[in-house]
Amino acid sequence: MKVTATRASGREGPPFVSYVGLPDELLKLAASADFVVNTTPLTPQTRGLFDAKFYSAVKRGAFFVNVGR
Repeated sequence: MKVTATRASGREGPPFVSYVGLPDELLKLAASADFVVNTTPLTPQTRGLFDAKFYSAVKRGAFFVNVGR
């Protein structure tokens, strides 16, 4: 399994993550993912992050798993 991630604090991640993108890459990365797992807390900065624009970018047939809210 290839694991990609996004984070606002930089591109470093654990060894099992093959690529760490920045927040502006979220839609591009979602378009290629089979599974999108949300682990973000609900804050003023993350509210609305997963909106119609995001879901229209997600690959058809992909799964969205929400464990962060």
